[in-house]
Amino acid sequence: MKFNLRPLNDNSDNYSQWCKIITLMLKYKGLWNIVDRSLPALVPTNTQGHLEWTQCDQEAQLQIMTTLNSLLLNYVFDMKTAKEVWDLLRVHYQGNDDLWQHYLLEHLFTITFHDLDHMEPQIADIMAITCQLTDIDFPVLDQLLASAIRVKLPESWDTLKTVLTNTTGGAQTSKGVISQVLAEEHCCVMIPLPPLRDPLLFFSHQMSPPTTSSPLDSPLTLVHPTAQSHACPM
Repeated sequence: MKFNLRPLNDNSDNYSQWCKIITLMLKYKGLWNIVDRSLPALVPTNTQGHLEWTQCDQEAQLQIMTTLNSLLLNYVFDMKTAKEVWDLLRVHYQGNDDLWQHYLLEHLFTITFHDLDHMEPQIADIMAITCQLTDIDFPVLDQLLASAIRVKLPESWDTLKTVLTNTTGGAQTSKGVISQVLAEEHCCVMIPLPPLRDPLLFFSHQMSPPTTSSPLDSPLTLVHPTAQSHACPM
């Protein structure tokens, strides 16, 4: 069934009607549990389930965003999930500083970090939220921010999380935690060797007896010719 939905007005005079109609439409299509998170996102390790959930979330985002004009689209442009789009519009049209504060705090403590993404932009999202909280006179203590970043690290980072938990001094500040996380990620990025024309030549060269040539003539690390640059698990 195709729905002809009226667009949401900038001046919010039809927000209540828009909200009711969009909610009914999303429920009809089986997408509302994605928006209200009664069906939470599946972990990326559940590849098929995570893919299906992501596709439903993208469909819910499209259903909402196709009723927005360009100004409102720009407003929600950086949101990554249908819930984020929905909550931001609700705060924009119905909220005050208290509701906005609640939204930001919920967002701050429910965001999780993922192995599949680089850490720097994920940490930047957290820092942006703390800046917005400061702007509405609700600053986040640096110790709390440092702890929040630490606990958001994926399970594969448990070694570093343990080190950070048992570390005292400057490393316990948010700046210290961020520096260690980014340094650890940087150290785990392998620089790929250019592929050889014949893999057999590569391995035969590795297994050949040592010669009197300079050590620089032979590769120091045994890497498969087709290896690509990647971040190693923690």
